[in-house]
Amino acid sequence: MFEKKMDEQQRLIRGQGIFIGLGVFSGLLIVKDALVDFQVIRIPKIGTIVDVLFLVLGIFIATGFMIQKRVLSLDYLGRTGKILGL
Repeated sequence: MFEKKMDEQQRLIRGQGIFIGLGVFSGLLIVKDALVDFQVIRIPKIGTIVDVLFLVLGIFIATGFMIQKRVLSLDYLGRTGKILGL
C-alpha cells in the first residue's frame, strides 16, 4: 500500500484518509439501519446492494482525500490496477 520513499507525514495523511472513508461508510450504514428499524424508509430486497454502494462511496472518498493531499498519485493507482489485472 505504501509507495517507496514515503515520509512519516505522508503515511499519517494516508491513515487519516482511510479513517475518513471508514467513518463515512460506517455513518451511512448506521443511519440507513436506523431509518429502516424505525420504519421511516423501506428497502425490501436491495439492502445489501445499498450497503455495498456505501462501502464504494467510502473508498472513493478516502481515495479522493489522499489524491487531494498529494500522497497518492494517479500513476500509482494505474500501476496497481495493471498488477491486479483491472
